[in-house]
Amino acid sequence: MHVDCRYSWKLNERHYGDWQGKNKDQILQEVGEKKYWAVRRGYHDQPPPLTAEDKRHPMYDSNYKNIDPSLLPATESLQDTQERVVNYFYAEIASHLVKGETVLITAHGNSLRALKAHLEHIPNAEVPHIEVPTGSPYLYEFDDTLHLINHHRLS
Repeated sequence: MHVDCRYSWKLNERHYGDWQGKNKDQILQEVGEKKYWAVRRGYHDQPPPLTAEDKRHPMYDSNYKNIDPSLLPATESLQDTQERVVNYFYAEIASHLVKGETVLITAHGNSLRALKAHLEHIPNAEVPHIEVPTGSPYLYEFDDTLHLINHHRLS
């Protein structure tokens, strides 16, 4: 059976800016626990951004060659990630759900955490505490107006 697959960078993991690709323990030592955890598990705090000259910037990654560089993040907070993922959900996924289609979303931890928080109306202060286990799917059921009627983790 054929299954349509769509890919979008908007479901990518949160961009950790200047922390991208660096050792977590080293960053913790450099910035201290308070700052480290505010960024890693906070909602509003961003790591330092990458400069446009930094080759770690997504604009230098061939996977993004067809994306306007001004749209690509140089850093993101969890709030920024949530905005990106939720906008994608309504722009590209919601119309399929309204038609009664089944959609499987695969993404990274922070992207899924952000979408889960939005769909379940979890307060921003609680978003950093949401755990999204790897490889453990959740089922969301909506009515025809996208009102969430049921959700649970599949075992």
